[in-house]
Amino acid sequence: MYQLEFFSEPEIQQWRIKLKLNFSQKSWFVLFFTSFLLSPNQANATTELALQLDVSWLQDSNPLRFAQDVNLNRVLPGGKLEDSVLANDLRFALIHPLDSPETRLVFTGQLGQRRFEQMTQLNHTESAYKASFEWRWSDQWKGALSHLKAQQLYAYENGSLTDREMTHWVTDKAELALQITPDIEVPLAISARQLAHDLPVNWVFDRDEKIVDAGVRFRTTSGSMLGLGVRSTEVTSPKRTAQQVSSLDSGYQDKEVYAESSWQYSALTRFDGRIASLHRSYVNLSAMNFSAMTTELKVRYDYSAKTRLTLDLWSRPYGVTDPAVLYAIGAGARLGARWQATAKTRLSLQASNEAQRYHSSYMALGPFNTELNQRRMGGSIDYAATRAIRFYVDGFREQLRRGALGADIAQNVFRLGFEYTYENMPGVAERNLFGGWR
Repeated sequence: MYQLEFFSEPEIQQWRIKLKLNFSQKSWFVLFFTSFLLSPNQANATTELALQLDVSWLQDSNPLRFAQDVNLNRVLPGGKLEDSVLANDLRFALIHPLDSPETRLVFTGQLGQRRFEQMTQLNHTESAYKASFEWRWSDQWKGALSHLKAQQLYAYENGSLTDREMTHWVTDKAELALQITPDIEVPLAISARQLAHDLPVNWVFDRDEKIVDAGVRFRTTSGSMLGLGVRSTEVTSPKRTAQQVSSLDSGYQDKEVYAESSWQYSALTRFDGRIASLHRSYVNLSAMNFSAMTTELKVRYDYSAKTRLTLDLWSRPYGVTDPAVLYAIGAGARLGARWQATAKTRLSLQASNEAQRYHSSYMALGPFNTELNQRRMGGSIDYAATRAIRFYVDGFREQLRRGALGADIAQNVFRLGFEYTYENMPGVAERNLFGGWR
């Protein structure tokens, strides 16, 4: 049975050491922040602060996502597919304004602990933080510098891996925008991202990304926006062996020309969309180069003061952690409904369906360019006992039909949770997307 446990003193001490090391690696960033925080003319600035404790219990029918025809006795001790998880999370947000509300320091993050009842090899600590300096100079110039670091449990796909695996993301980003007129803005963003895995078996999927995004945005007084731009992404995989490079290549470059918009059609209806022409060029495997149209559309309709309906449509390529797959293209739709039943109770429902087309690498031994279908249904009930205390129940059922790749994969997840939130002023947690960490 579980005991309700939070972070022990040795674990807290380890995280203190880790944080010191992480910040020492970014000493320029810390010194930059500190110079502003110690500035005497900021003594009267109002600092926003939010802290949140989230404790939840989760029942997962298939945490390692085994196919339905697997012989569990051969791969798992005890042959049990399902497991229960106890999760403790601490989230925080600190926003300190400087010369103006638009020139500020923002520090947000989460520290979490997961304890499995049966698959104890998956016990782990998750963390994420983002430090940003956002600034505005006159009416024409604004920008931001940010550093993000996160680690989380690997997204298991088909039961082929049963050991604990952690993924680590690091992102550094610089943004600059010129406000030509109140309605016209020219933004530029440059970022570098790194993805790393703990286990050598997954080093083949480690990658470094360099991204440049430039464009122009037109805004209206009604809240609508039209943006046009170009985006270049250079991806390299530094840990691949010669054999892996011959099948998956050492990297590729994506070039996109895109248009994006937000249209406030009426007081009740809003459309957000993005369409892009994407061309991918591989370093050596030129025969695998491809071009595709990527689309994303979100529709929000406030049926009444208590009811909101949403629709999401998409078609886009993405990476898959399978050496037999070079890339995949997913096209799908998701319907959502949210009902504020009472002042304290909210109900949400979602249903989605996605067709996934796998484009095989030269390492594939089975069918080439197979198509999968993923269906998911879920919902949640939230009860706000007070402004600071919330209870929630949520869950989903997901089924992945793999066709020629093998038996289907099914997963059911049910969770009970409790949240306590402290804010020194209303809305700090919501504005900093605390729900996005969960």
